[in-house]
Amino acid sequence: DSYGYEIPAEATKELLKVKYAVKSQEINSILNVLVEENKILFYDNIYISCSILKRIHSLMKEKFAEQEFRIADFRDLLGKNRKIALYFLELFDKLGMTQRHEEFRVVTNKEMIWG
Repeated sequence: DSYGYEIPAEATKELLKVKYAVKSQEINSILNVLVEENKILFYDNIYISCSILKRIHSLMKEKFAEQEFRIADFRDLLGKNRKIALYFLELFDKLGMTQRHEEFRVVTNKEMIWG
């Protein structure tokens, strides 16, 4: 469970099939159940653990409470590259947990209940 683990949907399905010997027809059912139970989120053709999102959101709230921040600030907080930082910020924007104001973002008070 490390920050930045986001796996494209097809790679996720292949991993389940090969590593865990899950039959192809069962994979979509399993992933759908995990999404419904708020264990994983499907966004931009990527499955991501909700526990990772929760930890990243907590870090973001601690670091940027009541202040504006840029993508580079968030990238540095995660210790990941710009592409990954932007992925998470766009997801948080969509969920209403951040708001974008030109090149800056602010953390909102919106909370999500995740697995």
